[in-house]
Amino acid sequence: MKNTLLLLLLLCSTIAVAQTTVDDYIKLGNEKEQADDFKAALTFYNKALELEPQNAEAIYYAGYMKFQMQDYMSAIQNFDNAIAIDSESVELYYARGNAKFEMKDYEGAR
Repeated sequence: MKNTLLLLLLLCSTIAVAQTTVDDYIKLGNEKEQADDFKAALTFYNKALELEPQNAEAIYYAGYMKFQMQDYMSAIQNFDNAIAIDSESVELYYARGNAKFEMKDYEGAR
């Protein structure tokens, strides 16, 4: 009985330690982005968003990967969502402007 309880306690602590965090997924996504594997990076950013849907950083990175894959409309949606959470980030407005520029929406890019 004592051994079973010890084994169960050890198993539970191992599971808790092995859980991947939002920051872990963002880091993995960043590593894939640096390797120009944008699709894999987007997968990791989306996993981060599954854990924390309102994480502006993960939303931005997911949008940036969509931008890199030339899916500008989806990128703009991500940037809009991130701006709704963090309206003070100049980087988010800049990214959205770049995506709009790529779509030839020069007025919207201003």
